[in-house]
Amino acid sequence: MDAKTYLNTLFSVVDEINQSLLRAYARIYSVINGETLLEFGGGPAVFSLISGAVRFQEIHFSDYDQGCLAEVLSWKNNEEKSFNWDKCIEYSLYVEKNKELPKPVEVVERRKLIQSRISYLLTCDAFSDNLLLNSGYQRYTAVANNFCLDGITSDKGLWKSLNQKLMKLVSRNGWYVTSTLLNARSWSIDEKIYPAVFLKSEDIIDLFKNNGFSVEYLEVITSSSRESYDGFIIAFGQKILE
Repeated sequence: MDAKTYLNTLFSVVDEINQSLLRAYARIYSVINGETLLEFGGGPAVFSLISGAVRFQEIHFSDYDQGCLAEVLSWKNNEEKSFNWDKCIEYSLYVEKNKELPKPVEVVERRKLIQSRISYLLTCDAFSDNLLLNSGYQRYTAVANNFCLDGITSDKGLWKSLNQKLMKLVSRNGWYVTSTLLNARSWSIDEKIYPAVFLKSEDIIDLFKNNGFSVEYLEVITSSSRESYDGFIIAFGQKILE
């Protein structure tokens, strides 16, 4: 997957879908906070971190693809060739400020904050027993898995076991955040088709409960603009059993 193509296809316009997702992340990160946040399999996108950066002192951003990590590093370093996230930041601030349009300086300040809070870029491997390949912390206050594990396999049993491994990186009383496709048959970028797990909200609820987490928030966002899936599921919960 080409990182630039992925970003330009999905995030160049803050359309209705992206607005719905950004509103959901703003709600989630108005509740949870802590010292460390792991974004697992984030691809080349900092989309879900715009509101989260305010709430965590340190963010470890991970992905398997070195091209994706290079794209995030380019943006973190303010390189001219990097993707421009300012429109997404502006809308997130608009939501956080209760529909008050943010000033340009506030967009710049949030951009700089996100860049500063991303303290490590890590290589991860969802299929390894050592998910972060000895490069990260043993436990995190919060772990986020957004459109990653559900988009690398079509096997629901494997999806469950991959999530189970990742959930073990959450510290006691910590948080797990996940975003998945709804009723997905596949997903595609630039005419390339990738596998996806067919998931409903009940699957997410069961995943949390079966791994010792409460379900604090779950939202289903439907969309008729995608042929191979019906929308998105976004949820978070707290670890209540060790």
